[in-house]
Amino acid sequence: MKWAVVQKKERDFEDTLREREQKQALKGLLWKAVVQGAGLSVLALLTAFQKLGHGTTEDKELQSAISRAMDAIQENAWRGIQLLKRLIPRKYKTYGAENLRKINLPNGWRLIYFIGKNEAVTVSTILEWLDHKNYERRFKY
Repeated sequence: MKWAVVQKKERDFEDTLREREQKQALKGLLWKAVVQGAGLSVLALLTAFQKLGHGTTEDKELQSAISRAMDAIQENAWRGIQLLKRLIPRKYKTYGAENLRKINLPNGWRLIYFIGKNEAVTVSTILEWLDHKNYERRFKY
């Protein structure tokens, strides 16, 4: 009986170590993608999103559309349209964003995000939202 308890404790300890390693890898992925990927800090991205709510009616509509898109991504990370790998800008590739997706928003806006995978977790990271003109420039259409 004591031997079984010791084995269980060893398995629990190994599982805890694996979870800790996965969380560290996930934090590293999030750090690279969010903080460096779009050239914005998380705080700057959040501030820009909040400012939309205090802007014009068009800005408020955009904020609402982004919120709906984020909810949809939470439900199904693969919801967006996958962008061709050859079209992904080098800026994003250097930070590991190789599975880039977009969601079309009203008035020609695009929400750009990528899906990072860890062994246990799938993480969708929003990089930025762009109007149509800047989207075409970024992706060289």
